[in-house]
Amino acid sequence: MDLRSGRPFWLLQGDEFAPYSQLDRDKSCDVAILGGGITGALVAYHLAEAGISAVLLARRQPGRGSTMASTGLLQYELDTPLCELIKLVGKKNAFRSYQLCVGTFDKFERLLADIRDRCGFERCPSLYLASNPSEGRQLKEEFEFRREAGIELVFLSESDIKRRFGFSRPALLSRDGAQVDPYRLNQRLLERSMQRGIEIFAQTHVTQYLPTTDRVRLLTEHGPTITCRRVVFATGYETPQFLDQDIVTLKNTFALASLPIHQPIKTEKCLIWETARPYFYLRWGPDNRAMIGGEDEPYADPQKRDQLIPAKSAALCGRFREMFGIEIAPESAWAGVFGETKDGLPYIGPHQQFPLGLFALGYGGNGITFSLIAAEIIRDALLGRSNPDAQLFGFDR
Repeated sequence: MDLRSGRPFWLLQGDEFAPYSQLDRDKSCDVAILGGGITGALVAYHLAEAGISAVLLARRQPGRGSTMASTGLLQYELDTPLCELIKLVGKKNAFRSYQLCVGTFDKFERLLADIRDRCGFERCPSLYLASNPSEGRQLKEEFEFRREAGIELVFLSESDIKRRFGFSRPALLSRDGAQVDPYRLNQRLLERSMQRGIEIFAQTHVTQYLPTTDRVRLLTEHGPTITCRRVVFATGYETPQFLDQDIVTLKNTFALASLPIHQPIKTEKCLIWETARPYFYLRWGPDNRAMIGGEDEPYADPQKRDQLIPAKSAALCGRFREMFGIEIAPESAWAGVFGETKDGLPYIGPHQQFPLGLFALGYGGNGITFSLIAAEIIRDALLGRSNPDAQLFGFDR
C-alpha cells in the first residue's frame, strides 16, 4: 500500500539516519515485530527495555510510511468525544481510555530522557474548538464529563477565545498536549532498541504466517525465514489487507507546513482542533511555521490523492486565514492514509485469525499516544503479566 504522497516536512529537516539492511539469512528469536513505523519502534523499545529477544522487520525503511505523514500532534483526546464514547463503551471504560492517554505525556518525558534526544518534543495545551458558535452546549456537556474523569481543563466562552486567540467560538482548553518530530523519534527509538539487542531489518516483506502449537514461522518475499515464539503486528493501515475483520475506515488526510510566518499572530501557542468531522487541526512547527491538516476524503488510489494535494493545501491555507487573518504559503505539502475505528479506540491484543500473534494498531488522531499504550500492554502480555487495561482495546469489544 502506498501510504503517503507529496513532500512531508520531516524529509526537509536534514536528519540523516543510516538505512537498515534487508534480512539475508534465517533467524530465530523470541518475538518478531512486523512494522517499522512509530508503533513498531515503541514496541521494540519496550521489549528491549524488558530484555525480550526480538527482531523487527520493516517492509520499507523504518519511519518512511504513515509515520512520515504524521504532523506529530500528541493528544489525550480521542476522535470520539468522551460524551459519545460513554454511550459506546460505558462510563468506566470511557473514562479509563481518556485517563490512559493523559498519562502518556509523563511517560514520553521519561522515554526521551533515556534516548537523550528531545526529538522536537514540547508540551503545550490543547484547544478543542467548536466548529460553529451553536455547539457551546455540547462542549459544556463534554467539559463536565472530562472534569468528572479528572482531566484538567477549562471552558472558554466566545469572549474568552476572542481575547486570547483572536477568533470567536467556544472551546475547551486542556492542560495536557504535546508535539514532536515523529520521524526523528522513530529513528531514535530504534537506535536505542538496537543498543539493547533488538535486530532491525528493512525492505523485508513477510508473505506467509505459519503457526504451530508453540512457534511461528514467517516467510519473507526474498526467501529468508524467521522462527519465533510470538509475533507483534505493528502494521498500521496495511493491516486491513490481511485481517478478516472490518475494524477501520480508511481515509486520505492532507497536511502542510507553511513557510516561516513573520507577521505577529494574536494567539496562544497550543494544539488546535475542532468538533467538525472531518476536523481541521493545527500545531506550530520550527521557526514559527504553521503545520495544519484536515480536508479528509474517502480512501482512494494514490494517483488521485496526489492530484488533490494542491487544492487541499489551498483550502487549508484558507482555513488558517479565516482564523487568524494572515496569508500563509506552504513550504511542503503532503497526504497520507488515516483510519478511524467505530468507537475511536485502538485495537490491541490477540486475534483468533493469527495464533500466537498480538496486534498493536494505534488508529485515530491520537495514534502515537495509543501506540505507547499498546507497547506497554504487549510487553506485559509477553512477560506473562496481567494488564487490566488490555480488555479495553480487544478485538472482541
